[in-house]
Amino acid sequence: MKPLKSLITLFFVALFFYANSFAQGGFGDVPVYNGSTVDRYSSSQTSGFSPSINAELAKSTIIYPNPTFGELTVEISSPEIKGPIQVQVLSQTTGQAVAVERFNKMDDTEEFRIDLLQATPGRYTLMIGYGNNYYRTTIVKR
Repeated sequence: MKPLKSLITLFFVALFFYANSFAQGGFGDVPVYNGSTVDRYSSSQTSGFSPSINAELAKSTIIYPNPTFGELTVEISSPEIKGPIQVQVLSQTTGQAVAVERFNKMDDTEEFRIDLLQATPGRYTLMIGYGNNYYRTTIVKR
């Protein structure tokens, strides 16, 4: 029953984030959450209104180190993806957000750092938003 409760909580957190992004003016015309499956711990999924942006974000994003002991780096290398980006890290156990960061990507390649030093060890869902789309991946905190 506990995994079902966690999934339901995660769903409502994601739904709240999606609805809240539009209430606050959105991220532009198209939100995209994106990550990278750079090791055996990761799985990923894209969703939203622009498959071409999701594909571009998926192929141009690197998340490392995964697993991490504290600081996580999100690197996005694409001239087509510029503007506001939001990164959320959600506990897969509780559905609680352990990190929420907003960045403004101005250059073709940029790195963003996410501090997970205070997060307890476990599996987390990393969501990156840009426009109306999102991409998510699993990360592991050791």
